[in-house]
Amino acid sequence: MTTGRAPVRGRATTARLSEVLVYATAATLALVSAAWALRLTRVDWHVPFSYSGDAVAIAAHVKTTLATGWYEHQPLLGWPAGQSYHDYPLSEDLHLLLIKLLGAVLGDWAVTLNVYFVLGFPLAALTAAYFLRRIGVGRAMSVVGATLFALAPYHFSRGETHLFLASYWVLPAALLVVVRVWRGEPLWSGGTGAGLRLGRWRLDTRAVSTGLALVLVATGSTYYAVFTLCLLGIGALVALFYHRDDRRFLGAAAAGAVTVATLALLMVPDLLYARAHGANQGSLFRNQAGSEVYALKLAALLLPVPGHAIKLLADVRTTYDDDFPLPGELPALGFVAAAGLIALLVIVVVQVARPASHPSHPGVRLSMLVSLGAIALVALLMSTVGGVGALISFLTPNVRGWNRMSIVLALLSLAAVGLLLDHAAGRLRARTSRPVAMATLVAGGAALIVLGTLDQASPLYRPDHQSVQASFRADADWVGQVEETFGDDAAVFQLPFMSYPESPAVNGVSDTDQLRPFLHSDTLRWSGGGIKGRTESAWPSVVAGMPVADAAAAMRDAGFSAVVLDTQALGDDDGGVEQAWRDLLGAPVVEGADGRYVVFDLRP
Repeated sequence: MTTGRAPVRGRATTARLSEVLVYATAATLALVSAAWALRLTRVDWHVPFSYSGDAVAIAAHVKTTLATGWYEHQPLLGWPAGQSYHDYPLSEDLHLLLIKLLGAVLGDWAVTLNVYFVLGFPLAALTAAYFLRRIGVGRAMSVVGATLFALAPYHFSRGETHLFLASYWVLPAALLVVVRVWRGEPLWSGGTGAGLRLGRWRLDTRAVSTGLALVLVATGSTYYAVFTLCLLGIGALVALFYHRDDRRFLGAAAAGAVTVATLALLMVPDLLYARAHGANQGSLFRNQAGSEVYALKLAALLLPVPGHAIKLLADVRTTYDDDFPLPGELPALGFVAAAGLIALLVIVVVQVARPASHPSHPGVRLSMLVSLGAIALVALLMSTVGGVGALISFLTPNVRGWNRMSIVLALLSLAAVGLLLDHAAGRLRARTSRPVAMATLVAGGAALIVLGTLDQASPLYRPDHQSVQASFRADADWVGQVEETFGDDAAVFQLPFMSYPESPAVNGVSDTDQLRPFLHSDTLRWSGGGIKGRTESAWPSVVAGMPVADAAAAMRDAGFSAVVLDTQALGDDDGGVEQAWRDLLGAPVVEGADGRYVVFDLRP
């Protein structure tokens, strides 16, 4: 005798396979599209995609993590004291932990760095698909939205230079928690499934997903954690005063507490270091004006991506960025997400302006759009020029990059596009047939992915692999000659002195350039790279200011075997510094291929 259980079980299996297909398709499309945009066929995986600015600091973090086990201390930099990042705390431990695990398999630091950056594209697609499906976006449009989210202009513009910001795959799950708070939904109970059993205790699925999302965002990015906390706080007030629900308010407060506690826990090693060695007041300094300089502007979000492939659109953007003040790291959404943001703001305005005599009774989809629009509006008010972020700067100027809220707006906007197109497909299905409506939706979604990718992947953000590889190999060559000349464990004093990190460029040379030689040797010790603010880190600046003969003597006494001059940093008007060293020590024993670096022998 047959029962209805088999067909039900079969439908459930089909549904699960369909869900798996959504995630697999989105991740695959994101990876393939990223490979095209980044020109991965031209990559030497042993060379980082970017070799200037903050990308060098990120590369040094990765190398230090693989070489020493963690990023906090590097004895080969800032020698003889060493470089201690306890004085410049980070909270992106999740990414460094994953890099450490990945590096244990891949070995080479540059390969590990490049692979982790590329993996950020499918990971962002996976977590975005999770967000979109949970808020009610259909399968086809979830693939579209997740793929375009992974390929956001933000992803390419950050690149390996801001690797931890580019790894925004930690954000969507936390944003889902924010949406649930705003909608008055439970955070810590009410999930489906059996949950997680620990002995006699059972953890609800919803509680597990909420806690995991908050821990991930707190360990993944300080900025994304702060954005989550701000939106959670407003959502908690909505739950208290609009929904009149004390339990929802307390649930949101608990979510905030989990996020804050995780951030605080990450800071414990740095606090213990400060207690043992004294606070370093000079390591991190931000001024309040940064909250305006690095804020969002609505026009910048909606305009074409900088360096757009279509010249007319690129010119429009260039005119705006060149002629209007406060470019703010040039954020842009791309035309698909920009359309979604406009739709969200219109929906919120229409809902607010609706006459009391014509109350609305929105369905589930419209209700979700209103919630997303409200969150987007608050996010804009917080992050725009002269917004709430500027007021927060009076409490702490350390949170200044409010333009980074653009990736939050991108996900909300793409979700709006998905919900609206699902609604349009439903209307079409009512007038025609389900197969026709589905075919139209899939064809339209495929077109959006293609056009959206071409729109978002600006040539401006395309890595110049050939130039980077040439520069990287040139440095590897002269550093290798230093190892051969002076021995593996030699110490090299770097001139001119540049305090680190976040110090002004010297003759156009970034302060991170002093880390470049370190990337090419596993044993040589370098004077540059000590974290500013402590006496031992300032010692090289004292030596650099001495007369050449006295400086050479001080370097020898400290154990240095060689001194290297970065002639580009010294500039054309170097006051005869290079010639003075030539007069004292003779001709350089090593010179870089382009003449930028000259190395003198300090040994008797």
